[in-house]
Amino acid sequence: MVGSELSPIAIRDFFVGRGLEPARAELDGFIRHSAGPYTILEGDALALSSAVTGPIEAIYDRAALVALPPGMRITYAASLARLASPGAKALLIAFEYPQEMKGGPPFSVEAGEVRELFETTFSVQEVERVDILAESPRFAEIGIPALHETAVVLERR
Repeated sequence: MVGSELSPIAIRDFFVGRGLEPARAELDGFIRHSAGPYTILEGDALALSSAVTGPIEAIYDRAALVALPPGMRITYAASLARLASPGAKALLIAFEYPQEMKGGPPFSVEAGEVRELFETTFSVQEVERVDILAESPRFAEIGIPALHETAVVLERR
């Protein structure tokens, strides 16, 4: 499994949480952390190439798209399309809330925007939309009336 992460703290916590001590090596401008079945590339995910990642057949975006301001999202979608092998599937988690009530990240990325970003190179299917405001007290505290988490499956054409 290969992952990408900008934060060295998140990478450390990932391996510590699994009781692993990763080996580190430089790789085309990234720091490669590897232990057990896991490899995490530390650096700018938008600069990844298939030469660094190898073939990608599955993607899990837990907090990448929603961390990006609107102007960077097109570049992100193009990067995923460039890296994903034909037939590759992705699970993308996004949030929807009144953006004007809270600055990001996480930013609100509505279903229509997800479709616009990916539909030229991926099939796009929203598989779940759940109001998670009750589990997100910092959103409720500032008066946000609803916070929806959406799960979207993408498949590279």
